[in-house]
Amino acid sequence: MLQQAEHTPLLDHNELERLQGMILDRRDRRRTVSSPYSGPAISRHRGYGMELHDVRPYHPGDDIRHMDWRATARSHKPTTKVYLEERQHSLLLITDRRPGMRFGTRGEIKAARAARVASIMTFTALAAQEHVAGLVIENGLIQFAPARTLSGVFPLIRALAAPLHHTAPSPSTADEFHQVCTHIARHGERGTSVCLIGDFHDVDERYSPALRYLAEQFEAIAIRIVDPAERVLQATGRMRIVSPVTGMITVIDSDDADIRQRYNDLMGQHSDKLRAIFTSAGFQYLTVDTDNDTFRQLGALS
Repeated sequence: MLQQAEHTPLLDHNELERLQGMILDRRDRRRTVSSPYSGPAISRHRGYGMELHDVRPYHPGDDIRHMDWRATARSHKPTTKVYLEERQHSLLLITDRRPGMRFGTRGEIKAARAARVASIMTFTALAAQEHVAGLVIENGLIQFAPARTLSGVFPLIRALAAPLHHTAPSPSTADEFHQVCTHIARHGERGTSVCLIGDFHDVDERYSPALRYLAEQFEAIAIRIVDPAERVLQATGRMRIVSPVTGMITVIDSDDADIRQRYNDLMGQHSDKLRAIFTSAGFQYLTVDTDNDTFRQLGALS
């Protein structure tokens, strides 16, 4: 089992600088940004593109250049044009740092890999001059306002990479994931790419309607962080397992072939179920292992 010292950041400044340098180097070589939320294709989201999508009542702050004066004259009410956008302009990262993400057997713990994924996506968005906002799930929801500069997103990156505080496990009294879905639905803006990063241990069919709604409103991506031990149970003798979520202790004999097979079957079914829930809702779904190269695994989002 990997251990993370309580006062040690998940990613230090040197590692963050290395990740940012790799993003900039790849961008310079390609002259384009491999990004899941940018590109030449016209999006279904509304924004300031060139193709007229609809008209609606004028709201304070709307660009006066997009006023539909003929519709305004006919209705005697200020009316503005709405266009299909050709390029999305913001990324909202939702990253899980709850106790279940402290697990790890190879590579790095899941919370560290989630921080690495979120940092890579943040630096990629900045290189493409995108706005980045964030929600961190840890003792509730911690919100970070949109920014498009390194100094502006630094509070988010610092929160993602911060040391984990080891507290006594306790059952969650609040449904954080449902809160996340509700928050995005209420406060998310059109033209935003929403990316969920976590192990999704508490996601089941109950959330399908909320996930479907998010996918209808936003470019929706789910990145599941997986430790190798969550796929296959190795024969290592008797194991004492403590749940980081509930504190429950379980002792199993991993040398028992029948136990290993049942465990592997159940974990495989769980993985298939999560994939089905997200993809049927309309999410782009990706798994990232804690012991394989992160950049290579994120290549599927390009």
